Amino acid sequence: MRQTKFIQRLVGGMLVGIASLLPLSAAAEGHLEASMRVINPEFPGGTIVLTLKNTGDAPIPIMVWHTPFAQSGGRLPGAIFKVTDSNGKDVAYRGTWPYLGALTMRAFRTIAPGESLEKEVNLAMEYKFEPFQHYQIDYTLNLTHEPDPRATSSAERATFVRPSQTEAKSNAVIIYFAGDIAAIRNEFVDDDLMCTSAQTLVIDKMRLDASRRISAGEQFMRERYVLYYDNGEPRYRFSPHPRYTRWFGTHNESEPPPFEPGWGLNDNARAYETVVATANRTRDGKLNPRCGCPGWGPDVPAHAEQDSRYTMYFCDLFFDLPDFAAFSSKVGSLMHEYTHYNSFYPGTADYLYGYEKVQDLARENRTNAVMNADNFEYFFTDTTPYDE
Repeated sequence: MRQTKFIQRLVGGMLVGIASLLPLSAAAEGHLEASMRVINPEFPGGTIVLTLKNTGDAPIPIMVWHTPFAQSGGRLPGAIFKVTDSNGKDVAYRGTWPYLGALTMRAFRTIAPGESLEKEVNLAMEYKFEPFQHYQIDYTLNLTHEPDPRATSSAERATFVRPSQTEAKSNAVIIYFAGDIAAIRNEFVDDDLMCTSAQTLVIDKMRLDASRRISAGEQFMRERYVLYYDNGEPRYRFSPHPRYTRWFGTHNESEPPPFEPGWGLNDNARAYETVVATANRTRDGKLNPRCGCPGWGPDVPAHAEQDSRYTMYFCDLFFDLPDFAAFSSKVGSLMHEYTHYNSFYPGTADYLYGYEKVQDLARENRTNAVMNADNFEYFFTDTTPYDE
């Protein structure tokens, strides 16, 4: 009897010990895989297929405006693909950029476990390709986007579970073109989208307000660089200010001074030159407005053609926005979109959205912050009474 009890205790102890060595069951988690393929690698052309597949065992949310699955009128919703030529040089984007304002829940789409999304994309219309050249296409989807607390309720945000995975990176593919790129590309000019007199009046009024605020931002930026003379040679000294640091990060004193060799595309220069170029665009000529956004989702107020002079589409939502606010306003839409144009200086991109998020971006990734349209929009709209 005693031997039987001893054996029972021994077996029980062994089972507990074995159980302690076993891993705890992991919580269900999604995992997104991205892949690309060329429709017909043996023939020239810019058509690829992007596939996103959830290979995990939990749903995974994606921010659709960094994918071709957004409702964007058959266009790419920005330079979401990285395109490089045979020398490794970036190929310029010439497509459209939407203004989103604060990200709502509708900016996201959930991919269920085992579900795949697939989309055929013609890149020929969106990037500055040259004939008889080969190009590499890369795609990385940022999975860290979240709904903006300023535009969503706590109940809505409680249903949103951001994955632990931070990005989904696809394989690279190679495309090439013959001599027919111009024939492939559309100009995206639609004379049916003329604005009414009432719409034109609203746009003109908001444009004047945007221009005034942009000019004030330009003056602020110029005042950051104080002229002095060193042995008779003109030099510039940077004058720090919390407004600058808030939206563009800490000024880098190791970079070349303004207007000297090396100035131009470094971080300090991008912050300064983008503000100045945006002001020049508002003075350069009349805005080329189009009213109506066929095929675009209801959450987009406006979008601008980056390589145009200056074509901007105003959607129905634009006319319902407040005239001016800290985020998502008519004036904010115009200022944001004006930063995207390529005239005077390379236009901005849309890396990140949201009032709080882009301040984090300025602190953590200055190089992206000084190329991110939301950072410039919030810089222009910043009315904080800083202690001077």
